[in-house]
Amino acid sequence: MATPSSLKDKVKPKEWDIMGKISLSTLDLSNRNLTELPNELFELTELEALDLTNNKNIDLSNELIKLTSLKLLCLDRCNLDTVPAVVMKLQQLETLILRSNKNITLPDEMCSLVNLTYLDLYSCDLMSVPAAVMKLSQLKGLRLSSNKNIALPDEMCSLVNFTYLELANCGLDTLPSVVLKLLNLQELDLSHNTQISLPEELCRLENIKVLTLFECNLLTVPPAVLNLTQLEELDLCANRGIHLPDEMAGLTNIRVLKLCGVEMVTVPPVVGGLTQLEWLDLSFNPLQTLSAVIGQLTNVKHLMLSNCQLYTLPPEVGRLTQLEQLNLRDNQLQTLPTEVGQLISVNDLKVDGNPLIKPPAEVCRQGIDVIRQYFQELKRSDEKSRNRSVGSKTAVRTYPADPDAPAAAYRCVLRQFDRTNIWVGHTKESHS
Repeated sequence: MATPSSLKDKVKPKEWDIMGKISLSTLDLSNRNLTELPNELFELTELEALDLTNNKNIDLSNELIKLTSLKLLCLDRCNLDTVPAVVMKLQQLETLILRSNKNITLPDEMCSLVNLTYLDLYSCDLMSVPAAVMKLSQLKGLRLSSNKNIALPDEMCSLVNFTYLELANCGLDTLPSVVLKLLNLQELDLSHNTQISLPEELCRLENIKVLTLFECNLLTVPPAVLNLTQLEELDLCANRGIHLPDEMAGLTNIRVLKLCGVEMVTVPPVVGGLTQLEWLDLSFNPLQTLSAVIGQLTNVKHLMLSNCQLYTLPPEVGRLTQLEQLNLRDNQLQTLPTEVGQLISVNDLKVDGNPLIKPPAEVCRQGIDVIRQYFQELKRSDEKSRNRSVGSKTAVRTYPADPDAPAAAYRCVLRQFDRTNIWVGHTKESHS
């Protein structure tokens, strides 16, 4: 029997962010007010992910076991009081999303999910981590965020494959002691715990590479963090007024640093010293200008500077020859330095929301090569003006540089892309 196209055609590749991005062939049946699964579903034997979000009190048929390729099941906001029995029969399942099912219970039979590596229990109003979780021997990642004051039992240390733990917005004032025993932990998210204090023993987590401290009301980078010399990614966004101590220079393995919305008015020298950085997010800070230290970050590939009130960029930005993404959206830039043309690796340049004149936004939107040609034409135009002034034998006064040179350079560059029509400002002119 052929699968009806009305359902089969809805299967699309989708990128899921589950301990990193993964693309799965997904059927999205969310928000359909379904009380049971459609029979046509059970013929989609190659389906990898099923999203049933916000289908209240849905009944999951035993026929679900026919989906032998199913790796991800999302039961977000389904008003479940326990995990449906058929789920325990999906032994190939790798990801189970149960978020926002208030006070849900997890039966011991979940231990049959021998391939389950990620469990999402976000905002389930749990008082403690369910005992069934400790029986998931292959579990690598657990999301417990928005379970206020949740208790983490010592038995969690039996999860020897555990590498990812999310405890955002749990009302924590310190790190649960069992976390310090999860010696294979690589990623830890403590965001939105505004009273949290990190103990010196944090250094026991010698394998931790990613630490997220978004909006934790931190006044400075905790000393315990400065001892995590193996750290590769640190998120300090939304910690307003946070101080970055000189000791941060010891984080010699850090590749990603996120400082979005920390009310930074200038980039401190210690940031310029983190020369191994590949990703730097400084967006939503009242910088107005960017200090020359930015030029020291010669390995940076992604630089986020949107909504920073920037009026100028320093010429040192031209040293960032590894840069691939440059986000300058929503600033006050009227000009870009000529050195921007040296950023030959940039393939994602965003300048929307700036009153750009030199070069015009229309030029910038066509990429670095066109920007470089624009500045070359501008230089040639200026040289011609100077030569005309010097070479004149009859003129009593000399001529200033041509005030229309930027527009002339703009026209010359765009003419190379369209020999018949060019754009001047917002008006199209025809040329034979």
